[in-house]
Amino acid sequence: STEQDWGVLDLFFLPGFRERTFAGIEGRPRAAIPSGIIFDSNAASYESTDKDQHLDYAFRWYNQFDEIELGLSYFNGTSRDPLFRLNGNILSPYYELIAQTGLELQALIEDWTWKLELINRKSSSKNYIALTGGFEYTLFGLFETNADLGIVIEYLYDDRDQLATTPFQNDVTTALRLVLNDVQSTEVLLGVINDLDDPIMASFIEASRRLGDAFKLTIEARSFNKTIAGKPLHDFRQDDFVQLDLAWYF
Repeated sequence: STEQDWGVLDLFFLPGFRERTFAGIEGRPRAAIPSGIIFDSNAASYESTDKDQHLDYAFRWYNQFDEIELGLSYFNGTSRDPLFRLNGNILSPYYELIAQTGLELQALIEDWTWKLELINRKSSSKNYIALTGGFEYTLFGLFETNADLGIVIEYLYDDRDQLATTPFQNDVTTALRLVLNDVQSTEVLLGVINDLDDPIMASFIEASRRLGDAFKLTIEARSFNKTIAGKPLHDFRQDDFVQLDLAWYF
């Protein structure tokens, strides 16, 4: 990594690779597998003949221009996001080689924060573009207190459509972010994700607060409120959850 007048440049050389860990039969959340199909993560295959020893590389450049922050990135190597192949009745991960270019853009304009993250991924299976973009409008000093309230609207897009490995390929997120600006750094984020193609909705809550000088309490909740049979989120219709984390810093 080097920091210069023209920005910060990070260079990465990645000589090894760790396969993704998947939830087991009792794990949650977990996508459903058709009857008669066995998922075997140990049968992973690779496009590269070097398998998990392929030499990957990446770089990221970042700079700030007054109220604008700009980042450009590039990755070439084994995808960390596997596809899945069916051989007989065995379903297993397949790690292809990709070349991915990324753009990160953030603009702070008075009470508005505009954000955009975009990737262009090229591979032997499919070339595609995916992005998340939107804004956050902040009401400072809510009701003449130290608290701030942010109104967040973001659009999620993946041009693979129904072939996307994420269920959020044409969706809108609407959320409220409450920041108390207190000594304990209390924050709460509450929102919903709506599919623009089908009447599908998921909701979430994320909250955190410091406890004393060494502890931090974090709460996360996810609920899949509306799903449709045959759509990816339908597999998670009974996987609503609340997660509580207590971290100790020493």
